[in-house]
Amino acid sequence: NTWETYNTENGLGTNSISSINIDGNKVWFGGDGLSVLDKQTNNWTYFSTADGLAGSSISKIKSSANCVWVVYSNYQGIGQYDKSSNVWKNYSRAEGLVGNWGRDIEIDNNYVWIGTDEALNRYQEAPESYWKTITRADGLIDNRVKTLAIDGNYIWFATQNGVSIYDKINNTWQPFTTENGLLYNDIDKIVISGNQVWFNYSMKTGTSRYDKITKEWKHFIGTDDIGNKWITSMVADDNEIWFGTYGYGVFCYNKLLDIFKNYTTVDGLINMNVRTMAMNGDELWIGTSGGVSRCNKINNSWINYTASNSNLYDDFIMSIAIDGDDVFVGSEGG
Repeated sequence: NTWETYNTENGLGTNSISSINIDGNKVWFGGDGLSVLDKQTNNWTYFSTADGLAGSSISKIKSSANCVWVVYSNYQGIGQYDKSSNVWKNYSRAEGLVGNWGRDIEIDNNYVWIGTDEALNRYQEAPESYWKTITRADGLIDNRVKTLAIDGNYIWFATQNGVSIYDKINNTWQPFTTENGLLYNDIDKIVISGNQVWFNYSMKTGTSRYDKITKEWKHFIGTDDIGNKWITSMVADDNEIWFGTYGYGVFCYNKLLDIFKNYTTVDGLINMNVRTMAMNGDELWIGTSGGVSRCNKINNSWINYTASNSNLYDDFIMSIAIDGDDVFVGSEGG
């Protein structure tokens, strides 16, 4: 239970870390440029626009077997790093990407799925690389894809005008809108928990749950649960769904009991403004505007880390990634 701090003085290329990706023995840190830690050698590599990046600001990082993919902020497309050749290749409209604003990215075997503000892209890495653009004409409910979630043989795509589910086996699309289940059409978050799919609506307008077996919907819009809260993050396991909020702490939904439990600073949470969460077995790590909380879900015990009581470099937490016994926490200061 010791902290080791990384910043620009000992390896990081930038102190503000908005995204972290674990890729075997490498840990990728995105912010203003891209920093890579080799855990075996403890050596660092830093990539900037001078090294091949199309933009200096990184919002998301994902890795496949052969490549590391980054989403640039500021309408600069996406970047692909070839691990074998150590070469960057960037994609915008001119190179096959349908829209320069990458909203979300997920890796599914040989396919890279990229949601943009203008349509959906699918890139095949192997055996032969090529781009495919998917629009409303192909079955997508709306071209403005905000987020996506891999769900076994299915992929869920949330847009500003509803949700589309893609059946990879049968190559078919099914739409969900307010006409057949949704409370509202503008979705900004999806989380999968077994047979349940949870959707969070934009602008604090509520949350909905869809049961894939019964095909039934349930909506949460009241003031006593998560219905009117600003949801900043959602994580799930087979039994529970955790919702981080801005101003209201953390909510846990127990699927077996069908109840919500709200955890606040009274219960042990370090700060009510939750920015990110990551689950590691029986533990939930919560990054807030005032430090990190570590919650044991079994015995409901809490440990809090701040810059004043640990070697945590900064209290304003932006990202968390877990790699076995190691927990990487990105903040504004390192």
